[in-house]
Amino acid sequence: MEERVITVESITQKNGTKGDYLSIGGSDGKTYNIFNEKLFGIFELNKAVKLSGEMNGKYFNTKNAEPVGELINKMIEKGGKVTSVEEKMTKEDWREKDKTTRKSIERQKSLEMALKALEVGAIDLDGVVPTAIRFELYLETGE
Repeated sequence: MEERVITVESITQKNGTKGDYLSIGGSDGKTYNIFNEKLFGIFELNKAVKLSGEMNGKYFNTKNAEPVGELINKMIEKGGKVTSVEEKMTKEDWREKDKTTRKSIERQKSLEMALKALEVGAIDLDGVVPTAIRFELYLETGE
């Protein structure tokens, strides 16, 4: 089952062939029709809601809805945005992301330091890349 977190931007009660339903305008720009009357009370303007459901063609069939924590709703009140993440990252995913981010920062700093060395005349233009590589190795290993 797919989950989405949206901020409720509009609520319109409508009447269809099977009875009343809510048409919810979400912060993701999509409209969600809620047919289960037991869920109607969950939706409030400018409040975040977690939707659970399944895709049926281009439509999202909402099976369940639940309010999210007060911290997120306070963030929304102060102008924050809520976006949905399709898949939750595991601890291993976070470790790999942190490793990649750290490597990127090391490379940026290494090139920055090599360019400073060029600026003060400690190296010539041909020495920028080899110097950046040495700085990166130093930042990575301490040697």
